[in-house]
Amino acid sequence: AEVALTGEAAARMQKLLDALEAIDDVQDVYTTAVIEEAPA
Repeated sequence: AEVALTGEAAARMQKLLDALEAIDDVQDVYTTAVIEEAPA
């Protein structure tokens, strides 16, 4: 099941995903999170 994230939760999840992907030993990162853009 997908998990929709907005606001602070979305920003925190994106920061976590970016940190995981930056680790040299990590080959793939999978998530069920759907990060929704905040309305402009």
